[in-house]
Amino acid sequence: HSTATAETLCTLRLDLDWSPVDDLLDRASDEKGRVAFIVDPSGRLIAASRTLRANSALTQALPGWYDDAGRVRQRSGAPLVDASVIAGAARARDGARLHGLDWTVVVAQPVAEALAPVHRMAAIFLLLVAAIALLTATTALWISHAIASPVASLTKLARAYMQTRVLESPPSRG
Repeated sequence: HSTATAETLCTLRLDLDWSPVDDLLDRASDEKGRVAFIVDPSGRLIAASRTLRANSALTQALPGWYDDAGRVRQRSGAPLVDASVIAGAARARDGARLHGLDWTVVVAQPVAEALAPVHRMAAIFLLLVAAIALLTATTALWISHAIASPVASLTKLARAYMQTRVLESPPSRG
């Protein structure tokens, strides 16, 4: 039978080099407004991409961002960015096994930037439709003229014959 006492034997201090995490988040972000960050279940920002680190965003709590794990949705970007964003979030894989590391990684991009390629494709599509319509109309006019020209020449010959009763030689072309 032993008696245990609550006596501190030592203090363990862990210094974590966040630079690989910061580098990864920086690669996921860009200068056009896309940001990446890690948040814990209480909404506390754990790490963030360069843009957010420069704006001291690490001091702000972000309730609600943690709950977005596994989803992509449009939401307000406040307080991180001044625009509506499309945000995708995923939980860290080892969070269930490592107590206290139940973190969510979020990548958020302003809606205007996220939809810019779609808008560009829509404009290109409309230009292609207009070009095809113009080509179709031009081709239709050319073909209709090619078909109608001989008929018009024969009609002109028939009218001239009906008026003068003199048969002229029929037109050789159109």
